[in-house]
Amino acid sequence: MSTMIIFVFYKFMKIIYSSNPSPHFNIAAEEYLFNTSDEYFFVYINSPSVIVGKHQNAFAEVNTDFCEANNIPVIRRMSGGGAVYHDEGNINFCFIRNMEEGEKERFTTLTRPVMECLRKQGLSPEYSRRSDLLINGKKFSGNAEHMRKNRVLHHGTILFSADITNLSSALKKEDAAFSGYAVKSVRSEVINLSGLLPGKSVYDIIHMLIETVKEDYPEATDYTFSPEDETAVSALAEMKYNCRDWNYGYSPGFTLCRSVQLVNTTVSSEVRVERGSIVSVKFSGIPREQDAAALLMKLAGIRYRKKEVAEVLKGQEWQWFKELLPEQEMMKLIF
Repeated sequence: MSTMIIFVFYKFMKIIYSSNPSPHFNIAAEEYLFNTSDEYFFVYINSPSVIVGKHQNAFAEVNTDFCEANNIPVIRRMSGGGAVYHDEGNINFCFIRNMEEGEKERFTTLTRPVMECLRKQGLSPEYSRRSDLLINGKKFSGNAEHMRKNRVLHHGTILFSADITNLSSALKKEDAAFSGYAVKSVRSEVINLSGLLPGKSVYDIIHMLIETVKEDYPEATDYTFSPEDETAVSALAEMKYNCRDWNYGYSPGFTLCRSVQLVNTTVSSEVRVERGSIVSVKFSGIPREQDAAALLMKLAGIRYRKKEVAEVLKGQEWQWFKELLPEQEMMKLIF
């Protein structure tokens, strides 16, 4: 009688701490790691940046004027959910695993190390009704997922000493002028953990978090990106995550309707944008409306960006139009 021997190959979790502050690199690294077969716990800190969900309208979620003026890049991630602000006071963690559990069970399992790490420090974190983690009723961590079959990428933020002023300035409040099918962020009152953990630094929290993960996964091993990994991630970052066509152009199509009050009239606009470029611009309530409509057709195909529209408006043919409607007011109607 023969004996059948079955070998079960279990992939040990690899723990990666990225010291690279580039948000383009780290967001690309998540996709790169997801597309392997191994399991990972990946933790990193980004330089100031805004990270929007895959199905969001970046133009509606982000204060682009503020971000461009302060060299804050806007990057679209591969998971859904809302827009978040990253900086040196924010910890980003990411689990990449092969799991069969349901959504609720996954969320509890993959956020447990964060919750346990803080409980060890005497804090009492709680789960919200959504995918947030709370302390004293305020949000300190937002979470999102991306799935392919049983392959799960779960990532989240931990606000430790983030610049709340910049966070508020970089993210727009809900703007009813935008209409479309994009996923909208739900704004919440937030809290930094640094005020609750005196004497601790952001790097102390990262160390404690990694140690807690190792307690949960005793087989886990530390891993450093190889030169081949670095090259592949950098290429993906440049090709996709540093590309405006992905970060802005992937935004679902939308319509923007605004109005401005002039001395004797109200001028209204309807702007349609698809794939990050203007499809049409219509103004109503101005003299010579038909002439204006013919001129506004010249904006079709232009990328939906103030400096590119402003470049078109420099043309001599716009002079009479700008005498009727000053360029500053025109920009308010288009953006």
